[in-house]
Amino acid sequence: METASSVSLVSLGAPVLRTVCEPTAHVVRDELEDLADRLTAVLLDRDALGVAAPQIGASIRMVVLNAAHMCQIADRVGHRDAVIHLDPSWEAVAAEEHGVPEYAADFEGCLSVPRISGVVERSRYVRYRATTPEGSRVDWFLRGRAARVVQHEVDHLDGVLIVDRAPGRSLCTFGSVDRFYRGDAGVAARELVF
Repeated sequence: METASSVSLVSLGAPVLRTVCEPTAHVVRDELEDLADRLTAVLLDRDALGVAAPQIGASIRMVVLNAAHMCQIADRVGHRDAVIHLDPSWEAVAAEEHGVPEYAADFEGCLSVPRISGVVERSRYVRYRATTPEGSRVDWFLRGRAARVVQHEVDHLDGVLIVDRAPGRSLCTFGSVDRFYRGDAGVAARELVF
C-alpha cells in the first residue's frame, strides 16, 4: 500500500473536482486496486470519515469510507477498517415515519477545501447503493453521520463541493466553528442570519 505522503490531495480550483466522474466498468482491475490503496492511505493518514477518487485527481466513481468512525457501516461490514465502494449512489428516504424532520443542517469540512467549514443541509435518512471491489452489491439504509458522509462523498463524484451546498454566510474557518458557534449549526444560523 502507498503511503499518504506519496499521494497528493487535490484542492478547490482543480478541474477534476468539478467533473462528473466515470463509472468504474471501463477501468482495469489493477488501476482500481491502485486507486483503492491510494484512497485508503489518505483516509487513514488524515483520519477522515471518507475520501472520494477526485480528491486525489482521479475522475472515477470510487469512494473509501472509514468504518472506525461510523458504527452503522462497521456493523454492516463486520470490521472497523477502510471500506471501498465502486459506483455509489444514494436516494433520500422519507423521515416522517421516524418522527423527525426530513433534513438536518450541520457543519461540514472537506479535505479538498482546506481549513474551511460550512453549514450543509442533508437528508437525515438515505438508501445507499454501491458495489464492492469483489463485486458484491451494497444496499444499505443509513441515518445521521453515515448518511451525511455518503452524501458528501457522492457529491464529489458529481463535481459538487461543500461550498456549493453551504450558504455563503455560513462558510468559516475551522477555528471559528468552535470559537463562535461551539460547533452548533443552529447557533451559526441565528448569528449569521442564513
